[in-house]
Amino acid sequence: MEIKLAGNLKMETDIPVLHVERFCYSWKPDCHALLELQGYIDRNIQWNPIQSYSSRIKIWLKTDGKEQIVYHGYIVDAQITDTGKTSRLFLEAMSATCLLDHKISSRSFQKTDMTYGEVVREAVQSEGGQVIRNQETDKEIGSPVVRYEETAWQFAKRLGGGVGNYIIPDIETGKPNLWFGMRKGKEVPSLSEEQCVAQIRPIGRKTGIRFQIKERNYYKIGDRLTYMGQNVIVVEVMGSYEQGELIFTYILENMVACQNVTRNETHSAGLGLWGTVSEVKKELVKLELDIDQGMDTGEYFFPWYPETGNILYAMPEPGARALLYFFGANEQEGAVIHCLNREQEDGRYYKDRGLDIADGNSISLSGENVSFSRGDGQRLSLSDSAVSISTSKELRIAAEGKIRLKARQITINTPDELNICQG
Repeated sequence: MEIKLAGNLKMETDIPVLHVERFCYSWKPDCHALLELQGYIDRNIQWNPIQSYSSRIKIWLKTDGKEQIVYHGYIVDAQITDTGKTSRLFLEAMSATCLLDHKISSRSFQKTDMTYGEVVREAVQSEGGQVIRNQETDKEIGSPVVRYEETAWQFAKRLGGGVGNYIIPDIETGKPNLWFGMRKGKEVPSLSEEQCVAQIRPIGRKTGIRFQIKERNYYKIGDRLTYMGQNVIVVEVMGSYEQGELIFTYILENMVACQNVTRNETHSAGLGLWGTVSEVKKELVKLELDIDQGMDTGEYFFPWYPETGNILYAMPEPGARALLYFFGANEQEGAVIHCLNREQEDGRYYKDRGLDIADGNSISLSGENVSFSRGDGQRLSLSDSAVSISTSKELRIAAEGKIRLKARQITINTPDELNICQG
């Protein structure tokens, strides 16, 4: 339902709002845009608060026959307090980018000619959103990028922080769209310098000045102007409505200073990902990672750094299982460090060594025994206390001379029959 708040200010929501007492919202980079609203419910209209969760709320100004949307998001909480004959409403909403912050997923991006913005766009589009990237501040990834147990929003924010780009939520369309990098706004008239709060804050290794001012006219993040003799840009917008009046508070920063300030948001060192070797080239290995679930992610070759060192080692073969390990807190320090069959039934510890061959044969060496296996059902194991031979097929021991078995205990098990013949 559409509600007239004051003058040219209107609101649309599924909630039967009788009167809006006040609301405030904030629109900042790297955060979902938040809205808090207080008002009263029309008791004459049947309404269930549960039905309004995840429904949209839209606020706009109408001037000269044109709509200027100042907030469009999803309701995330609604509470009703009954006082006498009135029902008071407390409502909270978030920009639609909150929909990108629900599903945790993992995958890799190994096409190194892609840019960070293109990677973010692919992740966001897979969850129904769109991305507008600032091509001037975007960069090629250069090395694989891994989204590991992150939401699309967390992933976009981390990549943006690594290259000094803001992530700005869309508050107009009501869809999970965002800007990767500063939004390119329009030139706006200079604002009043009479009521201004100047703040000094660190920007990288330097310090910069930001201005906080209040204004009745509406501007957007990314709009540009000249203020106090500096070329500045709107980086934050806050709106406050009370007693029929809507006032905006803007944060302005120098256009150069607000760009390319990196934020350290990385994975923890020690991340390991399993995959299947698809190709080997010299001492480089191409992996089809399990997290990609068969998706074509690129042609990147990781270096092979075996755990045993570079004195004696063999390159993995295509089809073998291998572990990709990241030594540092970002994906640029990744290497394949060992090639073991993690799905082997008896398991292996870090002190064990083994050689697996693509046809299923293997040799295993541990502190307790040495074993040889051929396929799934044939195995020979030697230890300090026993020799064990097992097979799922026929076992023959033949010799031209004598065959002698001597031990304190000899055990032979067979499900069918045992034949001992003397020629």
